[in-house]
Amino acid sequence: MLKRSDREPAVDGRSVPERIADAIDYAIAAQNYAIGDRLIEMQLAEQYDSSRGSVREALRILAQRGSVELISGRGGVVRGYSLDRLADAFAAAGMLIALGARYVARHRSVAVLARIGERVGRIEKMVVAGFSPPLEFATALGGFTATIVVGSENHYVRSQVSAILNRSVWRAMWEHPCDHLTYERQREELSDVQRIHALLKLGDGDGAERELRGFHQRHCDAVITELAHQRGERAPASPPLAAASPRGTEGDGIEARLARIEAEMALIRQTRPAEVA
Repeated sequence: MLKRSDREPAVDGRSVPERIADAIDYAIAAQNYAIGDRLIEMQLAEQYDSSRGSVREALRILAQRGSVELISGRGGVVRGYSLDRLADAFAAAGMLIALGARYVARHRSVAVLARIGERVGRIEKMVVAGFSPPLEFATALGGFTATIVVGSENHYVRSQVSAILNRSVWRAMWEHPCDHLTYERQREELSDVQRIHALLKLGDGDGAERELRGFHQRHCDAVITELAHQRGERAPASPPLAAASPRGTEGDGIEARLARIEAEMALIRQTRPAEVA
């Protein structure tokens, strides 16, 4: 017999196991669980007023995400989010967002550039007014990058960035900001977004992509450094994905896959009308 929560309709398109997985993932990202902790089905079923079948499926989802390991005879064991894994997630998101900037520069839509300019204007006003609470400043910067991603009119970029940034680990970090902590840092970030906006208006796709990659990487470095300090750990010296230079060759990893995707999208746009965002 299904538990009451298992009979509830999906929320925002998420099934009951997905909702449970997100809740557990958030708790892992917030370090409410320690690495190596067991996730016991019966206890979780009671906690989330759900069936053990839904919890079992939730653990499978977490195993696919990498935050939980399924071990025979032990069930789910917390793997957690190491600084290396967080840095890689930042790098992947940064490459995709920067790819979105390339498309914005290519299209040079007056309406999109105006919306991005409005976002830059909000950040300028915040900096002129003085130091802003880190969460408020992070929200303003997030609006800037989100407008670029949406304005790219590239479904792949939009869907993949959304999939990465909707993960529970990002929500946990947003509740405890690890960047934008000083007025000097906020002024630096304003200079970054002004420079990116100028390159977008010029239609300089290479420059805009490179600058946005650098902007995102500096944010990653600040967050990872602060998290390392909070955890009493050493920050990774050269995260595998983040180490790749945006000016470098394609290589054999995610950079090459993104380059191929971009080339494929360019061919699609040459042969059929642009997709409506």
